[in-house]
Amino acid sequence: MKMLIRRTTDNSFEGVFSKLNFKDNNLTITIIKRSKHLDNRSSAQGSELSESYNNEILADKTFDLAKLFKPRTFFYCYMSGDIPRITDFFDTQYSNKSREELYRSIIFELMGVPPYVGVYFHNSIDEMFLIANQPIDEEVLDNKYAELIKDNITLFDYLCTNVDGFISVNEEQNAKKKVLMELNPNTSLAALEAQVDLLTELVFSMLKNQPNLIRTVQNDIPYLSSFEQVFTDTSLLAIKDAKKCLNEIKETKAKIRQVQMDYYNEKSRVLNDA
Repeated sequence: MKMLIRRTTDNSFEGVFSKLNFKDNNLTITIIKRSKHLDNRSSAQGSELSESYNNEILADKTFDLAKLFKPRTFFYCYMSGDIPRITDFFDTQYSNKSREELYRSIIFELMGVPPYVGVYFHNSIDEMFLIANQPIDEEVLDNKYAELIKDNITLFDYLCTNVDGFISVNEEQNAKKKVLMELNPNTSLAALEAQVDLLTELVFSMLKNQPNLIRTVQNDIPYLSSFEQVFTDTSLLAIKDAKKCLNEIKETKAKIRQVQMDYYNEKSRVLNDA
């Protein structure tokens, strides 16, 4: 495990900063607001001004990173709201997101809000890399996992330089992302619907030409007539002829196979170059 820290604060820092505590795969993020106070103190020479600092905890959240773990995956959490709130960690593989997670993470990206903390898991839970993008209490440097890095180094830059095989992982993930971007689930679903309706029509046609078989099926499936009526009333073939449906199936599935072939070729190249 490696905890990458960009900026640290000392005890005289005024403003918002964080404390990070990592133990037994549990990460606790505490957001603190530190303000300076001037106090009047009486002494033998008269009144004196002294400085003191007050720490106010704005937010505090603990994550079980073992439960979060997915190999070769990035996760980010954000600080949001007028009253700071630490979001859950978002999986950057959009295909794995819930709709709410997807929308919220896109909003953060569009607003240009940097992640508060980023985590990358390589091949195992022990190969975990954590980066903090906000000022962190300097005490964290006493942690054996902590490493102070230059402010302009991103987590991606660090991984490319320090983690064997990461560049290949990234290339493979980019190829997978390209597949997801090029394929439209709605188009694929429409082609599957057409294929199912054509196959259903084929089954009913075969049954009608086999009187003995249809009697057997009717005994086993008493709702067969109702099924046929529902199919007839709702079939895609009622609004598109079979030829058009077949052409759409051919075009859609041919595109999917080509995109998949390109992906597997790229994946094979990446693995061979690794």
